[in-house]
Amino acid sequence: MGFDDRDRRSDSKKARRSDSRSPDPRRRSPDKFNGRSNSPHLSKFYRERFGDESPEHYNNLRMSNFDTRLSKEDVKEILEREFREYKRFEIKMVRHDGDTECFAYVNFEETGVAKEIRRTKIPILKKVLGSRVCLDPTGVVRDQEGKYIPDRYNRSLMDRRERSPPEREREKERERERERRRSPPPRRSSPPKSRNESPTRTIFIGNMPAATTEKEIKNVIERYGKIECIEIKMAENGLASYAFINMVSIREAIAARHGLDGLTMGREERRCRVGFGKSQPSKRVWVGDLGSWCTRDMIHREFDRLGDVESVEYTAGDEYGYVTYKDTQAGVDAVSGKNLMIKGHKLTVDFAKIVPDRRRRRSETPESPPPKKVRGPRTPSPAKSIDTLSSVEREKSENGNGNGSPKISTLSDLQRTKVSTWKGNVVLKKSEYPVSLHRIFGDENIIQDYLRDSEGRALKLALSQRLPMDEALFDKITAFKDDEIAVAFAVEKDRPIENLLNYLEEKKAAGVAPVDNVQTFLLGNSAITQRIIRHFAPEIDIPPSQRHFVTVIKKS
Repeated sequence: MGFDDRDRRSDSKKARRSDSRSPDPRRRSPDKFNGRSNSPHLSKFYRERFGDESPEHYNNLRMSNFDTRLSKEDVKEILEREFREYKRFEIKMVRHDGDTECFAYVNFEETGVAKEIRRTKIPILKKVLGSRVCLDPTGVVRDQEGKYIPDRYNRSLMDRRERSPPEREREKERERERERRRSPPPRRSSPPKSRNESPTRTIFIGNMPAATTEKEIKNVIERYGKIECIEIKMAENGLASYAFINMVSIREAIAARHGLDGLTMGREERRCRVGFGKSQPSKRVWVGDLGSWCTRDMIHREFDRLGDVESVEYTAGDEYGYVTYKDTQAGVDAVSGKNLMIKGHKLTVDFAKIVPDRRRRRSETPESPPPKKVRGPRTPSPAKSIDTLSSVEREKSENGNGNGSPKISTLSDLQRTKVSTWKGNVVLKKSEYPVSLHRIFGDENIIQDYLRDSEGRALKLALSQRLPMDEALFDKITAFKDDEIAVAFAVEKDRPIENLLNYLEEKKAAGVAPVDNVQTFLLGNSAITQRIIRHFAPEIDIPPSQRHFVTVIKKS
């Protein structure tokens, strides 16, 4: 009760101070939103730091004080539904260490949307998210690890300050090009119907039976086109599951979206929710509606207008390809572009997952054979990533006798070129060994989705099994599908890992640390380990030492 009294006294003092130094609120311009200290839609956190005034310009919202009966997934689903009439936006759900409350950081691409929502949508949001919901203007969003990052506007300013004069001139030209491509958004008289979703290559299926398998989803989807990858997740209550399915092209995704209307699954014929999934911003973009009239150089020239192009993946005659930029913002600008065209052909663009630079299979030759041989069978297994198939030619030239990519021969080289994306503890017999993971092959999402808890904290990898370090283990690991694994170097942090490595060496075994839906194999110093490294990342030639080991994370 004491805290409540102090809060009320503090709020009343702030209100008096605000009134004493501000004009009569009734005389203020209606264009300027000015929340009062007792306004329930500005949080106490915001008012204590910034007062009652909102900034003139902001693109982001920090939302809090949701109804406690709503889960993070519920909140995110509601926000996506309520904000779908607006242009592209990004939602990050965050819960800080020690807090029971979760926050939603919403970043809008279109200027003015965040301000419009605070002016017009608060009554609706209170009904669906709880009467105490707060919407604070904010200039930052959070990354997947919960760390603050500057918003896009500030990032672009900082980038420009750091660039040399010629680079700034190029950037100005690109900025003019981006502005030319962006047509003003049409005025919306009413929210669009759900059927007017913006198509992406990702299909979302919700409310599936909890035990739904990848095979069952393939049986439902494959008739509409080739599948790039499938990701199944369990709802928090454990009573249902949902999935994101990436199709090879937007055209096939649209066919699947319409064909799956009214989908039911399971013995009880549960009615599923179907829609387009939101593409995650990436520096790698998928380019569709290409053809025999197109060349790799044409693609490079068209997309280089929006940012520095790192690579173009395209095989002559294909209907699609991939462009990788040096930064994510350029990828966002490419997907937002309205008039990307080559020789009068309008292009379709969507975000694509970033794939490792080395995906060569051991049975393939270094030379680049004709496209049919490079791409393999005409009907590849749906479980194989089409990204993998389309990048083989490029990777062959890099890893073969052509360009000769630089070798990584020391841990320092590794740590410089392969940034650590996970830091946590390996547990052996109640002893904990802090390590950082540096991914050298496979899907980064496997590390982030399966080696962290629901709050984003790193899970502990407790060794509970051993497998003989022999030829059978090599065959087992190298037979895993590329889109089901991540391979990483584990480098010691604050405590030596020598005892852990000695244990594995004495047992002549690999450690296994099961975590939920993945198995993590820990491979110490051995000839088998070196062969596995050469198989997945032939450019890495780091001698065995007492400071690192190799991990293979495999989805169950």
